[in-house]
Amino acid sequence: MKKLLRIARTIALSLIATSFLGGCGGDDDQVNLRFINAVSDVAGVDLLVDGDVWFEDQEYLQDSGYFTFDTDEHLFQVVPSNSLTPFSNLITALSDDEDYTYIAMGSALDATALMLVDNNEKAGSGAFKLRVIDAWQSLQSVSVYVVASGGNFQSSAPAAKSLRYRSVTSYLTGKSGGYDIVVTYTNSGDVLAVLRNQTFDSENVYTMIIAQSPTLEGAPVLQVIDDSKD
Repeated sequence: MKKLLRIARTIALSLIATSFLGGCGGDDDQVNLRFINAVSDVAGVDLLVDGDVWFEDQEYLQDSGYFTFDTDEHLFQVVPSNSLTPFSNLITALSDDEDYTYIAMGSALDATALMLVDNNEKAGSGAFKLRVIDAWQSLQSVSVYVVASGGNFQSSAPAAKSLRYRSVTSYLTGKSGGYDIVVTYTNSGDVLAVLRNQTFDSENVYTMIIAQSPTLEGAPVLQVIDDSKD
């Protein structure tokens, strides 16, 4: 049954891709793209590019790592595993020699997705870069503090302030070392989540996701991904 469902879905989504992209041609230019699943309340999702499955049963907050394919206009679809109905359909043209992150977020009822351009140029010696994605569905804004491990965040200025759902920061820079990351409500200052003793290595690039709890209730969870490429 699962195999038949997969075949039926592939045929259906391939027809959609053909109707959207019938006039597109290929070329030899290349891009790097990775997929992050931040849809919290499903067992797993599949990523389809132009109707073809590239990643199957990707777990919550799992990072696919970068993969390479031709530049052109593509149809990206995120589909719950064993389903025929995509969470999202995004048609976009990708530029040559760029790195991208495609992230799906939210819940099964109202999932959405973003295509982000990455800057994976190494930070300077003794420094790191960090980008923050707010994938937590809240009506209130949040602020992010990045302080030396064991430090008092309340005596520091936030590294990012007044983020809302679907917000993405620019790349923040700091000295490599150990840090505590604290997320608070912007207005009240109440602490929502803490990630302690996070090590940021010299010259590396990172993305942190403020994500839904898998139960869709309570405080968000924090996930740091090392974006650095060899």
